[in-house]
Amino acid sequence: MSKVRIAIACLLPLTLLGIVGFKIYHNPYGIWPFPPESYALALLRSPKLILAAVVGLFAPMPLCLTAAVRIGRRRGETDAVGILVAQLSVLVVVGLTEFFGLVATGLNTRRAFLMTQAAIIALGLLALRRELARAGMRPVERGVRHYLFIIGSMVACGLASVHFGADCGWDLFNYHYYNAYAFLNHRHGFDFAVADKETHFNPLLDVAYYLVVRNVRPVWGGFIFGAVHGLAVTLLFGIAYEVLGRLDALRAGRIPLAAACAFAGVCEPMFLAQLGTTWNDVLLTSFVLAAVLVVVRLVGRGDDVSPIRAGWLAVLAGGLIGMAAGFKLTSATYAVGMTLALLASPVCWRRRLGLAAAFAAGVVPGLLLTNGFWMSELYVRYGNPIFPLYNTIFKSPYWTDQNMTYHRVSAGFRWYDHLLVPFYLAQNKQLLSEVPSADPRLAIACVLLLLTGLGRLLLAMGTDWRSPKAVRERLKGPFSPDASLLVVFAVASYVVWYLQFRIVRYLTPVKLLAPLVCVLLLLDLLRGRRRVWVASAAVLIVVSAGIDMTNLGRRDWNWTYLDFKIPKFEAATTKNGIVLMIAYGKQASPEPFGAVVAELPPEMRYIRIDSPQIMRTAGDEPLAMEREVLDLVRKHQGPVYLLTHNVQPSLEFAAKSLVRYDLALTTAGPPPKRITGWCRDLGLWRLERRSAAAPSAVAAAPGDHLIR
Repeated sequence: MSKVRIAIACLLPLTLLGIVGFKIYHNPYGIWPFPPESYALALLRSPKLILAAVVGLFAPMPLCLTAAVRIGRRRGETDAVGILVAQLSVLVVVGLTEFFGLVATGLNTRRAFLMTQAAIIALGLLALRRELARAGMRPVERGVRHYLFIIGSMVACGLASVHFGADCGWDLFNYHYYNAYAFLNHRHGFDFAVADKETHFNPLLDVAYYLVVRNVRPVWGGFIFGAVHGLAVTLLFGIAYEVLGRLDALRAGRIPLAAACAFAGVCEPMFLAQLGTTWNDVLLTSFVLAAVLVVVRLVGRGDDVSPIRAGWLAVLAGGLIGMAAGFKLTSATYAVGMTLALLASPVCWRRRLGLAAAFAAGVVPGLLLTNGFWMSELYVRYGNPIFPLYNTIFKSPYWTDQNMTYHRVSAGFRWYDHLLVPFYLAQNKQLLSEVPSADPRLAIACVLLLLTGLGRLLLAMGTDWRSPKAVRERLKGPFSPDASLLVVFAVASYVVWYLQFRIVRYLTPVKLLAPLVCVLLLLDLLRGRRRVWVASAAVLIVVSAGIDMTNLGRRDWNWTYLDFKIPKFEAATTKNGIVLMIAYGKQASPEPFGAVVAELPPEMRYIRIDSPQIMRTAGDEPLAMEREVLDLVRKHQGPVYLLTHNVQPSLEFAAKSLVRYDLALTTAGPPPKRITGWCRDLGLWRLERRSAAAPSAVAAAPGDHLIR
């Protein structure tokens, strides 16, 4: 390597790491340095808790080193990505074992934790001793470096999550917390539409988050999930290392350049804003990146991988993306993108068809593994396995005959605005997102892609078009097959995402891969090694430094995860009770009540009567759930309550909405119970039958309860 490339290779990763740290530390939404009385600071200063964290992070190290030694013995010590993947797999298995052994079972005591860590260490040392007797000590050094990189990225993301603060996003208080509570307590079908349409989403990931925050201190829960989200850094590094290692111009400095691509990738506003939260798009990104890593290794090795092994690896990649799609159906975008990328990969047509078919075949069992149980539940209850989505196909009587979409795009868009979306995302605007953010990476990648296409076209113009072989030779660039596949995957996934969703959070995998894609496009444009290195360094720095941080809802850490002040309830007032909920009335959009319900007495049933599933639009036929709720409430013999905002507009709206249930706010008796906290100020009002009630102070004409 020349002196210029050596200097860039040494300084670029450190520069980008410094930019990421600067963006995190000087984030205007961060809470570090903590005030002296901060709860988070008190916990972080606790020697016992710090020691427990260190033990938990390094207890799996002997098992991970065992995996590294075994991979080094079987495949050679140069397979760095194979060692990385093996250690990641061991960490995931150990983490899941600890989760089910300690958290899910409720055995979250100090003794159980220490015994579990001791068992993991002992098992790892025994296995490592056996492997070292066969392979010697040489593979251990590489394994230690890889493990420290994995742990370092996890710890950094965990600390960033703590710095950003506790999650208080709208979705957490609406359905993430409640759905897990409802699933574990078998309330689906007992309560109705508590979190509106989101009540019917797959609760599996939410269950994991719920169990952790219910069993550990909130700040440590944030650290744990931030660390888990940090696995994406290692996967990004593995993808970049694998792809760059097959390019002659970049092979010599692939380690620092791969690290730079990984650091620039995670310096992305939405990725950082979601660290340690219940916005599950970051966690699902790790599944997608793992599948991409499997595929680029498979395609890059070409004929060195037997057809049978290649087919099974493609099935594995499909299963990973299928699992992500099962957790959240928006990840199906990447199943389509990867299938198209495999079909367009520069290998023989028979192999590309076989790989695409095997990949597609793996998506289905992966999806059923994580979502099959829930799809069955929804189909039995509502007649739609993905209720309430795509109801024009399944015709469930519990939802309107329309497809629910989440397009976030201006109604005034002209045709060319759709083409300029990557450039709009580079500006600090609230476009395709819940909050304003700015990120130039897609705009830069778009410009480089257009220049690359134009350059290829100019090359083709000087070729005899009657000779396809001559055209192919003329257009043959420096790309390896896996590099070509990665670029096609990113472009295809972006197109599918824009046609289907247009919510920037769902594009996180592509945005994390964008810096690496930019480097590959620069290689095709410039060809010269020095020029590629200089241009890549400039682009990666601009991509990282050009972002504006954003906030999806954070607050300071506290002793309790939810800061609700719930009054005491007497058993006689809650037995066989029904609570009717109204989230509208205070403002145009509803406020989330799901997390509040999870803290209220479980013996009562909770029904959100202003959900579109229960309160129909004027002139429409009532849905099946509306008829069920009307019949249930009208025949109910126990106490009935109203939960809504403790302000006059909400009470007026509630009075009109209760007419059809033959209910009204009570004019006598004790005052309503107040619930305060994140949800502002709620009141739990006792209701009475209108036939026995005094005339209400709020006029309630029949029909006024309908949404207009």
